[in-house]
Amino acid sequence: MPIPKDFPTKAEQMFNNYLYRCNLNPKKLPPVQYLELKKAFYGALGTMMKLFFQPYTEEELFKVMEGLQRDTTNFWKEIGRLSDAVKNEKP
Repeated sequence: MPIPKDFPTKAEQMFNNYLYRCNLNPKKLPPVQYLELKKAFYGALGTMMKLFFQPYTEEELFKVMEGLQRDTTNFWKEIGRLSDAVKNEKP
C-alpha cells in the first residue's frame, strides 16, 4: 500500500502535526514546556521505531499495534473526560 502524499514522513512534520492536533501553538509555549514536549514526542517515536525492528511475525506485530491503538484511544478519551470535568467545575 503506497504512503498517502499528505502523510508526514519526517519526524519534525509529525511533531508539528501533533502540536496542531493538541491545539498547541509552539510560539506561545514557554521554551521549557516546548522542549519537554518535543523530547517526549521524539522519545515515543524512537520507541515505535524500535518496535518495528523487532523480529515479530506479522500477526504478532498486528496484535501489538492493536493494543497500542486501543491504549491511545483510551488515553485521548480519558483526557477528554478530564478536560470536560475541569471545564464544568464551579469556582
